[in-house]
Amino acid sequence: MGRILIAEQDQRCAQFLDRGLRANAFTTSTVDDADMAAAFISTGEFDLVLLDLDFPATAAKTVLRKAAST
Repeated sequence: MGRILIAEQDQRCAQFLDRGLRANAFTTSTVDDADMAAAFISTGEFDLVLLDLDFPATAAKTVLRKAAST
């Protein structure tokens, strides 16, 4: 199955997503800040990114730009 990056500040929400996706045979990685999300995205290893849009606006836009250029 695909690899999914969960970029979520709320630990409970991230854990909920992580457990549900792993239970359905997905491989996940979880980060809690935009800089780390951008670094993970730049590896090109992920098929899907679940991005918390409550990151500070400039940080979320940076992550989206990184994803678009990868």
